[in-house]
Amino acid sequence: ETLSAIQFLPSEKRAPFSEFVVDNEFNLEQTKELVKSVEIRAAHDSQAKGFGTGPGECMAFKMWRDVQEVQRYEGLARVVELVEKGKKYATEASTCDRLDALVEMWRIDLAEGSDLMEGGLMGKANAAGNAKIQAVRLDAEELAFKPVPMLGPLEKLQPAAVIAVEEIKPNGYFNVFKPVGAQQWVALPAWSALSAAKVPFAVLVGNTGTLRGAGDLSDREEPALLIVDKADQTPNPTSFYLAVRESSIQLSGGRGAEILDVFGGKETMAMERDGSCTVIGRVVLAVRAPGLGRDDGMGVAASELMG
Repeated sequence: ETLSAIQFLPSEKRAPFSEFVVDNEFNLEQTKELVKSVEIRAAHDSQAKGFGTGPGECMAFKMWRDVQEVQRYEGLARVVELVEKGKKYATEASTCDRLDALVEMWRIDLAEGSDLMEGGLMGKANAAGNAKIQAVRLDAEELAFKPVPMLGPLEKLQPAAVIAVEEIKPNGYFNVFKPVGAQQWVALPAWSALSAAKVPFAVLVGNTGTLRGAGDLSDREEPALLIVDKADQTPNPTSFYLAVRESSIQLSGGRGAEILDVFGGKETMAMERDGSCTVIGRVVLAVRAPGLGRDDGMGVAASELMG
């Protein structure tokens, strides 16, 4: 007799729902409530986000709906009773989360002494009275970043990509900027050395040990971002430069092979005098990956770079 109400369900649901009734030792009234929960679940599918369609989930959704009809005079205890009943049968974590949220909403409302209107909390209460937008104020340090166009791996750097890089001037209260000249960008702290660069771009070096003339950096074997200022193409002895040097190796057609690398300022000046190189820009910074060689004495503290 207990299972007689199951006949009103679609044929594909009868077996799993009958098993659910037996497992939970439902009486006839409880079975009728289960069948009713299927109808409610189908009729309010748009509200059932996070609820499954199995028997336990249908029961849980019915309890969620029943809470909407709880009157204020019934109190929080009635809400908790329905929520716990729903959680008893729920099989999804998201279902329990939605049920718990109802209890929390009631607790907030009662604690603040607001008036619940007839017909339940979620559907008819003035929930906006309890809602708040969290506001934060930015510190100057939190806006201290500089967007830098990322031109990809050094070995694949193309002249056209360098030519396309333009000066970026963030403006307004929130340093808004319009990306131009590159498809990829990296946001870096506004170190003083980087901030002084007029038209910087970044290239990825997979292994700094492959750089021939980058000083101490060439002695390391680790990934790094090279930040190059293409606006500074006049070499001086105290800096390093990204340049294309024509080698003595002859290619077909009579031209020398080209080598893209980092060179010291003195060497760059000598190559430029004899016309054997094209300077792309001054190497402003080498940004090392977090946690790699942190205590090897090679890095510079951020406070020293911020200016």
